[in-house]
Amino acid sequence: MKQLSIYSEKVVALFKGCKIEDMPPHIYSMAQSAYHQMLQTRKDQSIVFTGRSGAGKTTNFRHCVHYLVTCSGATNKILTLEKLNAIWNILESFGNCKTINNTNATRFTQIFSLDFDQSGLVASASMQLLMLERSRICKKQDGETTFHIVQRLLWGVEGKLKKDLFLDSLTGNESNALYNHLTKIEDRQRAQIEFGKVQHAFTVLAATSGDVRAIWSVIASIYHLGCAGSTKIGSSSKYQFGNPVCAKRAADLLGVTVEELGRSIFQACGGGSTNTLTPNSANGGRGAYRTPSPTDRNNLEVTGYDALEGFIIGLYSEVFNSVAAIINKSISTNSHTVSSILLVDTPGFQNPATCGRQAGAGFDDLCHNYLQERLQLLAHHTNLVLPKDRYLQENIDVETEDFAINPTPLVNLLDKTAQNTVVKTSQTDLHEADRRGLLWLLDEEAIYPGASDESFLERLFTHFGDRDHQLLLRKAPGQNQFVLQHLQGTNPVLYSATGWLKQSRENPVSRNAVGILQESCTEEVSKLFVTARGLGGSTFSGSLVGIEGSQSLRRASSIRRTFTAGTAAIKRKSICLQTKFIIDGLVETIRRTKLRFIHCVLPQHNAGQCDATGAVMAIKGGVNGGGGIEEGLLNVPLLRSQIRGGQILDTIRLHKQGFPMFMPLGEFRRRFRLLSGDNASKTGHVQVLDERKAVEDMLMTMDLDSSGYRVGMSLIFFRGGVLSELEHQRDERMAGMVVSLQAHCRGYLARKRLAKRKLEDLAVRCLQRNVRKFLSVRDWPWWRLLVRVTPLLNVHRTEEELKLKSEELEVLKAKLEKIEAERQHLKHENDKLESKLSEMTVDLAEEHSTATLATERLDAETAERVRVEREMSETAHKNKELTQQTERLEMELLYARSDLNGIDEEDEDAEGDGIYRQRYERTVRELEFTKRRLQQQHEDDLEQLVGLKKQLEKKLTDAYEEVEEQRQVVGQWKRKVQKLNGEMSDLKHLLEEQNGRNNLLEKKQRKFDSESQLLHDELRQEKQAKDRLGREKELLSAEKFSIESQLQDVKMELEMKEEKCTALQRELDELTYGGKTEEEVALLRKQKMECERRLHDQEEELDEQAGQVQLLEQAKLKLEMSLEQMRKQSKKEAATHDEELEEVRCSAQKKVKALEAQLENEHEERTSLMREKHELERRLVAAMESTNEKACDEALVLRLKRDLKRTKVLLRDTQSQLERQKNENPGKNIIRQLRNQIDDLECARSLATKAKSTLEAELTETQNLLDDASKSKSETEEKLNSQMRERNDLQMQLEENEEELAEVLKKYKACVQQMSLDQLALQEQVSLVAELEVERNGLKEQLAEMTSKLESVESLGDASSHILVKRAELKVKELESKLELEQTTKQRQEVQVVRLKEAVDKLQSEVATARAKEQSAQDQIRKLQRSVRELRDEHNLALSREGEALLKRKELEKRCETLEGEAATARTDLRLALKRIEDLQSAIQGELDDDSIDNSDSYSSDDSVNTFLANHNSTSPSLLSSVSGIGGGSTSTSSTRKLSGGGGKDGYA
Repeated sequence: MKQLSIYSEKVVALFKGCKIEDMPPHIYSMAQSAYHQMLQTRKDQSIVFTGRSGAGKTTNFRHCVHYLVTCSGATNKILTLEKLNAIWNILESFGNCKTINNTNATRFTQIFSLDFDQSGLVASASMQLLMLERSRICKKQDGETTFHIVQRLLWGVEGKLKKDLFLDSLTGNESNALYNHLTKIEDRQRAQIEFGKVQHAFTVLAATSGDVRAIWSVIASIYHLGCAGSTKIGSSSKYQFGNPVCAKRAADLLGVTVEELGRSIFQACGGGSTNTLTPNSANGGRGAYRTPSPTDRNNLEVTGYDALEGFIIGLYSEVFNSVAAIINKSISTNSHTVSSILLVDTPGFQNPATCGRQAGAGFDDLCHNYLQERLQLLAHHTNLVLPKDRYLQENIDVETEDFAINPTPLVNLLDKTAQNTVVKTSQTDLHEADRRGLLWLLDEEAIYPGASDESFLERLFTHFGDRDHQLLLRKAPGQNQFVLQHLQGTNPVLYSATGWLKQSRENPVSRNAVGILQESCTEEVSKLFVTARGLGGSTFSGSLVGIEGSQSLRRASSIRRTFTAGTAAIKRKSICLQTKFIIDGLVETIRRTKLRFIHCVLPQHNAGQCDATGAVMAIKGGVNGGGGIEEGLLNVPLLRSQIRGGQILDTIRLHKQGFPMFMPLGEFRRRFRLLSGDNASKTGHVQVLDERKAVEDMLMTMDLDSSGYRVGMSLIFFRGGVLSELEHQRDERMAGMVVSLQAHCRGYLARKRLAKRKLEDLAVRCLQRNVRKFLSVRDWPWWRLLVRVTPLLNVHRTEEELKLKSEELEVLKAKLEKIEAERQHLKHENDKLESKLSEMTVDLAEEHSTATLATERLDAETAERVRVEREMSETAHKNKELTQQTERLEMELLYARSDLNGIDEEDEDAEGDGIYRQRYERTVRELEFTKRRLQQQHEDDLEQLVGLKKQLEKKLTDAYEEVEEQRQVVGQWKRKVQKLNGEMSDLKHLLEEQNGRNNLLEKKQRKFDSESQLLHDELRQEKQAKDRLGREKELLSAEKFSIESQLQDVKMELEMKEEKCTALQRELDELTYGGKTEEEVALLRKQKMECERRLHDQEEELDEQAGQVQLLEQAKLKLEMSLEQMRKQSKKEAATHDEELEEVRCSAQKKVKALEAQLENEHEERTSLMREKHELERRLVAAMESTNEKACDEALVLRLKRDLKRTKVLLRDTQSQLERQKNENPGKNIIRQLRNQIDDLECARSLATKAKSTLEAELTETQNLLDDASKSKSETEEKLNSQMRERNDLQMQLEENEEELAEVLKKYKACVQQMSLDQLALQEQVSLVAELEVERNGLKEQLAEMTSKLESVESLGDASSHILVKRAELKVKELESKLELEQTTKQRQEVQVVRLKEAVDKLQSEVATARAKEQSAQDQIRKLQRSVRELRDEHNLALSREGEALLKRKELEKRCETLEGEAATARTDLRLALKRIEDLQSAIQGELDDDSIDNSDSYSSDDSVNTFLANHNSTSPSLLSSVSGIGGGSTSTSSTRKLSGGGGKDGYA
């Protein structure tokens, strides 16, 4: 159609960059506002297009995408207008068709995602295609067509491609059960033009020719399959192709044989089962092991036509998937994006009755209408419900009306899920909870055996036939027809449910198309569909194409999640429920973004029926009056119903009455604090406790109208236009601040540029200096020789290397091509295996869901069995109670009979038959009746229990059988899963090997790239060398030309000189007349020889000066080399010194740590001993005090007696030991040895303490030495660094001096050369002056002679002599002028000589100063070396001291070890003594128990004790002192008492 002027590029430029308030109503304004808000908030935006079929949704969708791409731009031209037009052409051909409502109706839902980077450019894009009306490819209806691409391919293909697709014999008269041919010539021509556009579109999208050819092959095979048809084989239930020729063509195009194609299509026919597929089919390899799903058990029998239709649907679905994959591959990238804009285009609302078709809408129309209802519900919730809820949450009073219409009831009628888990109290609530939507009822009805469309409608009206749903659903007079009130009752749609059960289930043959395409023998077909399936494979026959391409859709992967878990994974084959799940994911995806809805309005019912030029078809009905044209173009009731159904007026009313613009309080305060004055701007950076109060204060200072805003709890609301005005004021304020910032920035940049210019000026001066030096060197013959010879050295070598490298490059290229081919093949195989693995995973999930359902059924059966068993036990218990009651009644009956028998005997004797007999009989009858009743009841209960038991046993056996079957199936599946796991592990190993090979290939590729890069670099260098040689050649030719010209000039000068010499010779001959010529010649020769001698002397002097300069340069090189060696040596010495210091520091630290640990241990031991000593003293003092205080206590007396007894026993034992020691002479020696050992231990202890103190002192000294060494090292390093810096400075000064010296030498050489030239010129001038003087004298003499002759001639009056005189006078004047000129030149040369002598003296003085500086630098270097040597000596001295300290420390450690050994021996002795004391205590305790000792004996024994103490006074103190020494230094008696009373451990402690 022709583009309208309101969508031109000028209009796009007008809207670009505009704000919302500045834009008029236009489709571009909506796109611009979404783009502007996305840049401002960095949040995802979405634009959703809704409306009826033919209202222009797709056109506006394309305009929005066109505007966004144009105004934002794209990085690397990833998305251009040319690509967009190509995408629209392809999608229009593959997804659009002609319907009764629209000539170019979109039959799929698309989500176009534009992903933007940080700068607002389109970095990537993607398309997601959902809910393709797949049955359209096989639908043949009057007034409608299939997808455009079929007819465009049939009538647009030409040349060899037409012959390859077997379409060269197409006439249009072929019989095809699926398609109608185009009959009009103009339609065929239009199809041909459009096919050319489609081919060009694929070229623009960079699709390969193989992929495009594969697509055309599959579509042509679809056409040939339609021509082939199906027919039944005889009377059997099997089918075959009706036209084998067409079938053969289709098989050739698909790359399979006719037999494989026939098996894939007709194998499922006749048996009604999908599990009998062959291994050649997609799922055939797994069909034999498939567990029948509960949803697959009641499938209807598939006929031949149904199988063919399902296979064609599967083929076209895969083609559509591959087309979408090609599009996404062309416009998608892996670039990082920040936010996205999603544009959603859907098929329009379908109502065929409005265009005259009374047959009713079908199942596909219901799916599209359901999508429109869900989008309308989302719009209702976004535009009406959410603002009111927001007002309530924020306590904002807004007068709004309640909305009478709501799309929720109709949506619930379509997709409500049963709520069986909710327990209600009333029957109405239970019925409401169990009520399910139309899509769920359709899915359940399709599973039930014997179900039909009529039974589905019956169930539908059973659920929704009550009075509450009469406004939404009602019956229609036609067969299987009903009416739904869509869009809030504004658009009633008549539906025909015929064939819905068949359409709601997926055709089992459609999945075989995937395997046929992937396993095709044609490489192009197999590669395309394996790749497309791997990139965009989905669970619902490719309905989620392109989900991997968009980063925004990867962030919001709701649609993907709907097919991987929950009910959606189980209901994979239910098209009606999959439609619901797709729409759920779509709504969830766009709900997370900022939503914008565009409602497209249909002006007339048949407005979509337009011709190609855009002219509206003639409108039926009369036109009255002058306004008939407007009334004919617009259907006002239709417009009113669309506006009411879309709730547009309610939205506008709420927008007008309420506060549509809102913003968080913190964001408002942060954004608009500039407008509130200085105080607010100052406090804007401070933490504010009460945001609401701060915002209210800001609003008071901003002087806003209070009716234009409302402040809520956390949000601030504005009326329309208020926020834009605030933004305008803020922009004005920000403009001034930005201008000042720009001024500061420009000043800063100007200063930076000035500094840069200064650096550039300095660099230019440096370059000029270097260029001048180069110009002075370039005429040096040796330099010219070097420049000429250097490039010629590597010519032959470079040619050979280049040849070898080129050969190696060819070999590497061949290897690379071979490896790349292998990689492509392996990649293709990998994609194929991954697709198979994904299908296996899907089947495994289905089997898992089936097993889950079986497990649930088994659990239900088990629960039922448990319940029945519980009921049986209760019944048995009741039966037992009844039996007991019966027995009790029988016993009572027996007792009653016995009583009655006694009574009868008495009555016989007394009264005879009386009243007792009657009672007895009545009781007997009652008992018999009761017994019969109970027995009957018991039998009935038993029969019931037996029947129930049989039923339960039967159910139990069935359940066991089913469980056994399930176990077998589970076992099979486990084995299969193990096999699959093994295959997966093998595949993983293959993938790892392939990855390894790929890595190796990548390494080789990188190596090859590097080598090729090196070769390219070498080639470039060779080219540069060649160019350089060419330039040098040109320079040489130019130089040659200049030399030739100079040679010619020299020749001309020589000729002129020769001419001048001949002229002078003639003049000389004329003047001399042949006299004095030999003398003058001899004089000239002598002068010449003198000049040559002087010249030779000057050359020798110059050679000597050049030798001196060379010697100076050699001395400079030697000095530099020595400096470099000294620098390296100093660095090496500093490094070794650092390493040694580090090692010394580490060793010292380790030793210090060891000593510190040892000292800590000794200190702890000492403190523990001191603590024990103080504790013993404290206990002793406490015991003494308690003894003094409680002397009169009886218990104390008894304890003292006990102690006395112990002491007696101890003294006896001691006395006995002493006597034994007296008898045994070695005892004294042992005591003496013990004393000596104790003394030695004390001495060793004192020595250890002294050694410890000395070690501590040495440690501190060592630490101090180490600190001093570190300080000296740091000082040395600082000195070394300073000396290095000084040396560098001196080096720099030396280099500068050398440069100055070189310059001075150059100047000196130049001056010497100039001086020599000047001297030569001076000598020539002197010689010339001498010659002229001689000549002058001769001329004077001649003049005198001439004058004399002249006088004589004058006197004679000769005329000829007068002429000669005049001639002589002229010559004399000329000679005089020459003489004056020579004198002036002589004076000037003398002045120049004086100046040159002064310059030479100055240069000599500068050379002397430079040599002095060099000498001072060398002296400074010697001083630095001397200081370095001194530092090295100091370091060696510190190392020696440290070694001595280490030796001392080792000796002390040895002494400490010996002392520790002695202390260990002493401790062992102490342990033995303590053990002996314990033995004594045990002996004392044993004697205390003896009751044979009297009190008198105890008192009388005191004397013996005193005598014992008196007799053994010499020995006991030593023993007691030793014991006191062990206990901590207390008195002997107290220590003895303590030892006797406290035990061994306490005494030792």
